[in-house]
Amino acid sequence: FPVTIGSQRGSGCSQGKAQPETMTMEQFVEDLEKLVAVIKSKYNNPILFLHGHSWGGALGTAFLIKGNNQNLVNGWIELDGAHNFKKGLESSVNWIKNYAQNQISAGMDVSFWQEALDWYSTNPVMMTVEQMKKHCDTYLPKANGYIYDINNPSLSYFSGGTLNSPGGYSNGDYAQKNLVVELQKGYSDQMYKITIPTLILWGQHDGILPVDLAQDAMDHLGTPTNDKSVYIFQNSAHSPNREEPTLFNEKMRVS
Repeated sequence: FPVTIGSQRGSGCSQGKAQPETMTMEQFVEDLEKLVAVIKSKYNNPILFLHGHSWGGALGTAFLIKGNNQNLVNGWIELDGAHNFKKGLESSVNWIKNYAQNQISAGMDVSFWQEALDWYSTNPVMMTVEQMKKHCDTYLPKANGYIYDINNPSLSYFSGGTLNSPGGYSNGDYAQKNLVVELQKGYSDQMYKITIPTLILWGQHDGILPVDLAQDAMDHLGTPTNDKSVYIFQNSAHSPNREEPTLFNEKMRVS
């Protein structure tokens, strides 16, 4: 079960001096096309599955709906992905509001969660970097939206800094200038173009990209019914691969 680990330009361990203006979805798709070409050449056309987690769900979908790109891979696996971040963000805001109401009703951190509800009432649509940071880095971690098992020390990296994480989204100027614009795009209405075998994996307790997006993907995919499936991890939030690794690996192997 070979694994290829890559790093997106401007993120993580990537090298070079990628300019912020090149960090667009169009460029990321082109980069992925080139990566696939290199792998196919180096390993003599191996069986290749595209796997996208979180932001990777947006990138993977954008890649697959372009031209004949889906013919370059044997299958597609989306894990808590942002194939429709606009819809996901709306669900995420509602998820937080419901969590806040439940905490207030239980008498837990009442002042904090009332302040959160007041903030959301004056910021009904997440359109700026500042709004996204408040939602993603202040309220979601507090509500365990990223981690279901908050006692797992190996998952502490999700404590904040989502929009500027060097291991996740592209950092620096891209996060500040382009990220919110890119993530407001949704690809659900174009997913009918995807007809290759697809596996949808999701954490039941995901707060940033709530579980209803899993069904959204299933409903919009053009993949024949017998070639697409969904599995929901009952003890995970945004990263079942880290919270339930044994079960996650089992589902990946079965696919």
